[in-house]
Amino acid sequence: SSPFFSDKGELADSRQTIKLINLLAQRSRGMVIGQALDLAAENQQLAEMALRQVHVNKTGALIDAAIRMGVESSGQTLPPQIVIKLTQFGQALGLAFQVQDDVLDVTATTEQLGKTAGSDEKLHKSTYPGLLGLEGAQQLAKRLHDDAVNALSGFGIEAMPLRAIAQFLWQRNS
Repeated sequence: SSPFFSDKGELADSRQTIKLINLLAQRSRGMVIGQALDLAAENQQLAEMALRQVHVNKTGALIDAAIRMGVESSGQTLPPQIVIKLTQFGQALGLAFQVQDDVLDVTATTEQLGKTAGSDEKLHKSTYPGLLGLEGAQQLAKRLHDDAVNALSGFGIEAMPLRAIAQFLWQRNS
């Protein structure tokens, strides 16, 4: 079943469809802003808060969109405290993903990554290892992963897919 089409292939509730499209458009805007900030930061080392802003907007916005669209597609109205926890999960996971990506650019091989290892440094990009050192970036990635998982602590078995995604992203090597 799709949030846009019924089981019979007919257009689903147009209000929900418009809400989903609007949500995706809003988060896509954040992704574009994050990408623009990232490009503008080439050849300089951003402060930690500025680097966080790049990635919260970029990667975090897309992960947040996926989570919010899932919530909206369920047809349920969730209590605000649950939505806040899901937002915390998405933001922490998005940032953890990016920090881990920066770490992998330093520690993984070109074959593992599927792109040139060390490309961030060659492009003079602001990265967490460049800012915090490799060990500091690895510690930050772990803390953010833990923050994401902890945001789901009050959830039951229904949050297992989200926990599995967080674990997969933490354990990835490419």
